[in-house]
Amino acid sequence: MTEHPLEGDPNDPDQHINPDPPHSPGTPEPPDLDVDVEQFLDEDERRGREDEPPS
Repeated sequence: MTEHPLEGDPNDPDQHINPDPPHSPGTPEPPDLDVDVEQFLDEDERRGREDEPPS
């Protein structure tokens, strides 16, 4: 009987690592990362952006 490729060796420590764990109900939601980029620009960058048409 052939072993399923996703099962692997149960003794392999890398086997059971979940790269993207589900969000735990006891953990607060991550902060909203919707940041206004304009506040980080200096005057020259801001002036350069005014020349560009808005996207």
